[in-house]
Amino acid sequence: MKHLYDDKRNRMSMKLVAAKFKICFNSSLSADAFVILTGEIQAKSPAISFMNSNKGKPLLVADEYTFKLNKATTTTKYWICTINGCAANVHTDLTNLLMKTAGNHSHLPEKEKIEVREAREK
Repeated sequence: MKHLYDDKRNRMSMKLVAAKFKICFNSSLSADAFVILTGEIQAKSPAISFMNSNKGKPLLVADEYTFKLNKATTTTKYWICTINGCAANVHTDLTNLLMKTAGNHSHLPEKEKIEVREAREK
């Protein structure tokens, strides 16, 4: 089972995953219900994208927050928020699929900064 989010707004994901497993192992439920629940689980996941910093380093963008690569192991990449002192972090696998988010941001989203970075990359 893949990792789930720790923050409050994604606790519903636990219930959806449990329902998904019940559907998988209960043949009396329809395939349509399975597809609907899977879609709901994916909707709770933040959409992530990648861009480069001014120095050419990779940045992960999730829910209008930016993260820089802190370290990489043989199985996982660990990303930390780009704002100093912020406790939020993200874990991805080596193919950049989201595995886990942890911590809460101590600042507002960086929508304008992200738009400026995207414009610079073009």
